[in-house]
Amino acid sequence: MNKVTTKKLLGILSLSYKKQPLPTDLAAEISTCYTSAQKKVKHQQILNTTKKTSFSLLGIFTLGVLLVNTVPAVANAAADVPGLGALVSLVTFQKHEVASPHQEVRIDRAQLKAKSSVANELNAKYLQAAQTEYQDFQQTIGEDPDAYISVNSGYEKVTDDQRFLVIKHWVTEIQASSSEKISYDTVDKTNDALLSLPLLFKNNDYIAAISQEVKRQMAENIKSDPHLYWTAEDHPADTPPFSKIKEDQSFYINQQHQLVVVFGEHEIGPYSTGTTEFTIPTDLLTDLLVDGDYLTR
Repeated sequence: MNKVTTKKLLGILSLSYKKQPLPTDLAAEISTCYTSAQKKVKHQQILNTTKKTSFSLLGIFTLGVLLVNTVPAVANAAADVPGLGALVSLVTFQKHEVASPHQEVRIDRAQLKAKSSVANELNAKYLQAAQTEYQDFQQTIGEDPDAYISVNSGYEKVTDDQRFLVIKHWVTEIQASSSEKISYDTVDKTNDALLSLPLLFKNNDYIAAISQEVKRQMAENIKSDPHLYWTAEDHPADTPPFSKIKEDQSFYINQQHQLVVVFGEHEIGPYSTGTTEFTIPTDLLTDLLVDGDYLTR
């Protein structure tokens, strides 16, 4: 399959990923979100004056974070990214402390500076993520004003070259125990396409091929740590051992243009295993890819 055909095919298949345009009035959206948050605060009569002040500070903080990220004049300098555009440096708060000393929140938001349908989609997604993360935090302390909780989120570029841009988004929450959620967005700059596993392969045969390689690597890793993954003999009653990847399994393309499949906490092993990644040799995928040379160019 030649490059032109690949570009057209990716363009057609990726249409479903391009149906969420960037809001035309971000300031209005942010204001609406902030107003809604204020109303919720007024209904929380159980809070004393000090705690009400905490909510007000949190509301101002969120509005400030979103506005600073929205207005280019106050954003940090961006590094050039060929083709698609640039990932604007994040406005970073080292720590935001509210009135209560045992509650803190730091929520970052990424923004792509490019005239691209994928950039628009991701910018809208990252704005929504920032709002949701803050609202979840606010709901938690609304239900339990004395809760000990820390929420931190951020973004980083994993891959950034002429062909691919990979953005990692992480959210860490500490409340009695700690948890971390990690997701990736992989962009084909050349074709302006937000990639998914089904988009990369001819058919569903990739599920069995990748699953077999993951099992092989798991068997090797278990030799050094038998409790790293759940096995047929040792797994939670409500969570079976690994069988196969999902059709839309989390993944990214690394700097060597290798496919890396990702499993979240408690997905294939105990929480102590954390987020787990498996790098799949490209030669195992060549015949399955829509374009056999896709990962090597």
